[in-house]
Amino acid sequence: MKINVILYSDTSYEEFLVDSLEEIEIINIDNKNVWIDIVGPYEEKDIIELGNHYDINSLVVRDLLEEDTISKYENFNEYLYIAFGITKLDIEEFKNLENIRINFILYKDKLITIRPEDYKVINDIKFMIKSSNSNKLNNPNYILFVI
Repeated sequence: MKINVILYSDTSYEEFLVDSLEEIEIINIDNKNVWIDIVGPYEEKDIIELGNHYDINSLVVRDLLEEDTISKYENFNEYLYIAFGITKLDIEEFKNLENIRINFILYKDKLITIRPEDYKVINDIKFMIKSSNSNKLNNPNYILFVI
């Protein structure tokens, strides 16, 4: 499992690669938006730890462990859970259709993405945040909208 932590505001951008969720706690996140981008492959214990660490509903944790591609939306008091089923196509060879799911957990000042592998579009969005000084990008809601 790869964990990227992106801290951003309208004047700054920092990205950290951490080995565990506990390492996030030692990063100074004051007055910054946080995007925690988790890229698989990951194990069941990793997702259970994520659920415990961020007080994620047990049904959502179970959904995170499923490999189906059904899109879902759940509204909880502290966060939204959204899962998008997406079809991925190997553009160079126009074959290898693959159904995947990207999971989003959106808090007021934090976005967590959980995905099975690295996707170019996510890296493009990180670059957009890094190189932009737009106030629109200074919000986890807008990042989710762009994705």
